[in-house]
Amino acid sequence: EKFQDPTIDQEEIDTAIEETEEKIYKDIDFKVQLAASSKKLDTKPQNFKGLKDISRDKEDGLYKYYYGDTSDYNKIQLMKTFAQEKGYTTCYIVAFKKGKKIELREALKSEQK
Repeated sequence: EKFQDPTIDQEEIDTAIEETEEKIYKDIDFKVQLAASSKKLDTKPQNFKGLKDISRDKEDGLYKYYYGDTSDYNKIQLMKTFAQEKGYTTCYIVAFKKGKKIELREALKSEQK
């Protein structure tokens, strides 16, 4: 008898995202920071436990690896949960305003549209 796989797959997360009520913050981009490393990694899914939509930024001599990019806070929270399921237990949400990193709480205080 095959056991049900407890991990969520890409299709399920996509469905969950589609069904979630939007919570859009104008001019804000939320991303999930997965890791920071001195190594420059290719942003291919196989380097990130199968996660797609990976971006890389160099900051203070380190490469920061991010998952997702959305102004929808509810969506990024789901993506964070998905990344944690995939094994990125210490990942967290970061916010950018017009490309500049800002405190998450500042972003959340900014007006919702």
